[in-house]
Amino acid sequence: MTGALAGLRILDLTTVQMGPWCTRIVADLGAEVIKVEAPEGDSSRYSSNARNRGMSGGFQHNARGKRSIALDLKKPEARDAILRLSAGADAFVSNIRPAALERLGLGYEAVRKTNASIVYLGMVGYGSGGRYAGRPAYDDLIQAASAIPMLLQRSTGEPRFIPMAAIDRIVGTAAANALLAGLLAKARTGVGQKIEVPMFETMVQFVLSEHMQGASKRQVLTRMLNNLRGIYQRLGDGERELAVLEKLGILNPKDERVAEALEQLRKRATSGEGGLN
Repeated sequence: MTGALAGLRILDLTTVQMGPWCTRIVADLGAEVIKVEAPEGDSSRYSSNARNRGMSGGFQHNARGKRSIALDLKKPEARDAILRLSAGADAFVSNIRPAALERLGLGYEAVRKTNASIVYLGMVGYGSGGRYAGRPAYDDLIQAASAIPMLLQRSTGEPRFIPMAAIDRIVGTAAANALLAGLLAKARTGVGQKIEVPMFETMVQFVLSEHMQGASKRQVLTRMLNNLRGIYQRLGDGERELAVLEKLGILNPKDERVAEALEQLRKRATSGEGGLN
């Protein structure tokens, strides 16, 4: 492998979207990622239509650049295999719930006994210090918990979810950043650490400024999240384009420069060239 992380080995016990997104980022940067799948394969293999069974587009996207082994983690010999792999790994990454990992004998302390300098990163639904610790979570649930549908109501007129697995990808990217920080700290000090990346707290931080603007200065939020911030459409009609800008509060129609721009738009519309360059 080549890349900034060449020579590093990541043991990947993640599944579905968020975790594999995280480990795919470090694989793209050159790390050797060993993906551990159940004997039947990661469920994301079958999450959408595929030309070849078990090879969905989402799975192929996130599995690229990785090595793969199949282990039934409920069997003692599989646990032993994971611990042997951990002994030679730089990082252990999982989005299995911490309580389940403890039952499997793969909690932080168990893994740390085999490799004291390992970076042990766990992605969870909710932070271990909060009231919802230990609860399962998924993309739509965290969108709702962080009030993203209410923010989108400003644009759509009604609460809506983001129509893609955006939360999994955002949190997966945040987890990759945390993993890189842990690996950098290990390179500098020789000391590993346990890292927790919660979906809920990460997303609340991600949308915090929009919620704060709504509470402290409603006008700002209205400008940023309104029904005109949709797919950009070039209208070709100067007056309508200007009206959009006026409604957003961006342009003053009495400004001489605005009047000049409007005249330019009208000339372009007449000539068939459309809107402003």
